[in-house]
Amino acid sequence: MGSLQQLAQRSIEVAEVDYRENAFSPFWSKIEDASKSLAYYKEALTQLCLNSELYTKTLRHLNPNLPLPFPFSTKISISETIDDYKTITRKAHTHPTFSTIWELRRNTQVLIGGFKTLEDAIFNMSNDIYGAINDLKTSIKSNFDDLKYLKNQQVETIRQCDATLNSTLSNMDNKLYYIEWKRKPLEKFQHR
Repeated sequence: MGSLQQLAQRSIEVAEVDYRENAFSPFWSKIEDASKSLAYYKEALTQLCLNSELYTKTLRHLNPNLPLPFPFSTKISISETIDDYKTITRKAHTHPTFSTIWELRRNTQVLIGGFKTLEDAIFNMSNDIYGAINDLKTSIKSNFDDLKYLKNQQVETIRQCDATLNSTLSNMDNKLYYIEWKRKPLEKFQHR
């Protein structure tokens, strides 16, 4: 995922140079490249969320005694890239010539990550990525909490079984004592 962010960041940096040099069409091409990289990034986050759920289901069946969290850090730092993306596209929208070129290109299809056009990607990208990050964090936390709950239930069941077993063994030990020493027990043996 880091490489997708780096690709987006590089495209944004080149777009900033194109903006300063008034290279109108190359600027929007680089913004489109950045949009595609960010859309792939969002798709990767969505796939990680699905993988987290699959991981939890698999671990639940294989070894529910080990509630290991999904092995992915949710400390994702893409906000600087998204801020740069939003800043440079906003600048371009306020510049008359860049704006004119934008109007000609705005309906360019970006069939990645659910975005239909470049305009759709530019205006919705940051919200979609932040939403995907939150979904991933929620999924990982929720799935880990489910595994911890299962483990706690199993620990409680084992504790109860252990207490029942200890009680039964103690009762049997008392009965065996009376049998071994041919003494009469204080209470009659009861079959259970």
